[in-house]
Amino acid sequence: MSNRAPEFACLALGLLCLVGCERVRRASQCDLLADSVNTTMGAVAEETKSITPATLRTGARLYASLSQTLGPMQFSDRQMAIEVESFRRSLDSAARITEQLADDLTQNELAQAALHRRDLEALKGPMKTQAYKMNAWCKHEP
Repeated sequence: MSNRAPEFACLALGLLCLVGCERVRRASQCDLLADSVNTTMGAVAEETKSITPATLRTGARLYASLSQTLGPMQFSDRQMAIEVESFRRSLDSAARITEQLADDLTQNELAQAALHRRDLEALKGPMKTQAYKMNAWCKHEP
């Protein structure tokens, strides 16, 4: 029995290292994700305070840029990867609709602009839900 004690000690130490490595990996993934999302979403809010075609185009570029930034990110958890991909799709939709809204305003198509504004508002709920899910994953201990 005493011969197995060192084996169990090595196994236990190995498991602790794996858990510790997973925590560090998750923390790193979360830091990069949070920094990217918070910085860009703050910039979108700031840039689009005044709704003009120019500010909307800037917002659309920011949404598209964030989507591209998140694209190559890899996550150790499959569900988190799915949540991030879902968020990316919402960002792509937001970029497209924001660009369309800018075009509507440029062409003075107010009825179409109202529809695109409604579409953007409708995206806010799913995007908040996706952000909450990503945040919950980041706060969960592996």
